Amino acid sequence: MKRFVRCCLCAVAFCCVSDCARAELTVIKDYEGQQGFTLHRMTVTPAGEPVPALKHRFVVPLHLRKPGNAATHYLRSFGELSPNDRWRRIKDKYGEQAYEWYEYSTPVADLPMQDFRDAAPIFQKYADRFIAEASRCRRCDWGIEEMDLRGREAISYLLSDVQESRAISRALAYVSRLAIIDRRIEDAIEYIRMNYQLGQDFGKQRFLVSNLVGMAEVGLANQSVIELIGTRDSPNLFWALSELPRPIINMRESMNLEMSFGVRMFPLLLDVEEKEHSPDEWTRLVATMLNDLDASLDLFGTTKIPRDKTLARLGVAGISLFAYPAAKQRLVEGGKTLAEVEAMSVSQVLLIDTAREFQKHADDFEKWTFVPYRQMREPSLPPRRVEDGFGALLADLLLPAVTAARTAQMRLYWQMNAIRVVEALRMHAAASGSFPQSLSDITVVPVPRNPITEQPYEYRLDGEAAVLDLPFSDGMPGVAWRFELNLAK
Repeated sequence: MKRFVRCCLCAVAFCCVSDCARAELTVIKDYEGQQGFTLHRMTVTPAGEPVPALKHRFVVPLHLRKPGNAATHYLRSFGELSPNDRWRRIKDKYGEQAYEWYEYSTPVADLPMQDFRDAAPIFQKYADRFIAEASRCRRCDWGIEEMDLRGREAISYLLSDVQESRAISRALAYVSRLAIIDRRIEDAIEYIRMNYQLGQDFGKQRFLVSNLVGMAEVGLANQSVIELIGTRDSPNLFWALSELPRPIINMRESMNLEMSFGVRMFPLLLDVEEKEHSPDEWTRLVATMLNDLDASLDLFGTTKIPRDKTLARLGVAGISLFAYPAAKQRLVEGGKTLAEVEAMSVSQVLLIDTAREFQKHADDFEKWTFVPYRQMREPSLPPRRVEDGFGALLADLLLPAVTAARTAQMRLYWQMNAIRVVEALRMHAAASGSFPQSLSDITVVPVPRNPITEQPYEYRLDGEAAVLDLPFSDGMPGVAWRFELNLAK
């Protein structure tokens, strides 16, 4: 309630605030016609280290956290008027353009300010009532035993709460932006903190999709930080950003579970080499797997196999004609004797080969997540043919998301470190009166390195302007950033 009253008072005071108090930030996407290249042109105020150093924080200290489960508060907020419903109400009243108001790339000068303010209370009340409480809880337990999901449930488990959280993140970016415009710096920092915590909490679910959504929400918090930095007289946030965990979304367990998708979708593969069945039972098991796999192709909306040759239509006999000879050869090459393989039924050979091939490809994907990103290689898969085995088909269907997720995680780290470098530049300018000739000249704080190249970021002076580059040549697919910084006079 106090914050809401303060917001109203600041809205009145805003009419008396000069243009120079607004965020001096221009964001240009696809700069100079280069798709994926984003320029951040900013006029910034030199800002030394706060006193105390952690006066501003994006992490609630442990001794200030409250008992309770954050997940309970998030789920309670999805009530009669859910976050998505709130956005639909805004869109119905103000039009589709309202969905762009929270974006830092939408210039403040282009905002219909009266409408922007009128729409804000529906988000502020929601954030203050539910999200503030959730973000201060000591734990976040979603009560999901992800590793126990089996069969189609392993891939079709509904994550409606995760998708709903995107709307929460946009709402927090919205109220953060209004607080920045009104120069309510502490409120802005608090809403940004909530967005960072939101991303971490939803990113704790052991699903790669949850991790990716969490990273997108952290990315929105980063945009709010950039806009705050571009506000005159904004405090230095170097240590506030440095306190955030790294990685801010830990994907290790999600990736490990992703590698088990094949055997969790088809539990019969888990210990297939130890099982003994009659030939008819092996045939029945293969038929069951074919039906489930064919349904999974539809569930994924993909066509790994031409639809005139669906797995279900081919049947066990048809599949055996295509797949058995190569599967038999792989088992022999894998250590079984020819006599052992020929003593098995065709269906048993197919299932053992499927389990082995999937695990081989899964391990090949997972092992590259253990090395630095710049050393990671893109694992290759065989052509998408039935005769290459179900194991390869399952891997092709399920595993490539791991590489994309690792790239998204590194992209976030790459950008967050760069924002910390911007704050190091502002801190140096506060001490010396100007930007440094080189990042190595900064001694007030340790300057973060580029996590991809493991070298300093590309930096130069262009006249009096500081230019910090995150170029395409760093190797982040389709993404490049640049900061052009000028000191406020």
